[in-house]
Amino acid sequence: AVSEAQVIALNFLLGCFFFACRIPFAIVDNVFFRALISALNPGYGKLLPGRTQLGTSILDDVYEETLISTDATLDNFPGKRTLTIDEKTNCVGRATCNIGEAKTGISAYVTTKYFGKREHSGRVQANFHCL
Repeated sequence: AVSEAQVIALNFLLGCFFFACRIPFAIVDNVFFRALISALNPGYGKLLPGRTQLGTSILDDVYEETLISTDATLDNFPGKRTLTIDEKTNCVGRATCNIGEAKTGISAYVTTKYFGKREHSGRVQANFHCL
């Protein structure tokens, strides 16, 4: 039998694995993946979440924990936080903007925003970054 605490921990680690490895959530519903998990832990195999739960509540938990952990890590470094912006064009010609936070000695990714395919003035970009 698998305890509720173990299910929560296993679901969280499953979410981390899928998120960090960029694995499509549909894989969790694959019969062979489910057979593998059942072979490793029959009790958890019966409770393995589907892709909807993995992509919503479990991923939300992973995201929240990541924000808390990143925030705590940044707080442990001296100095003020700085917003970092890295703009480039992706493989289909769409302007992208990677946004992060940094302190001396550490940098953390926050999000990516997309502008579209046309050029934008500094005023448009500044307004976009402040949203």
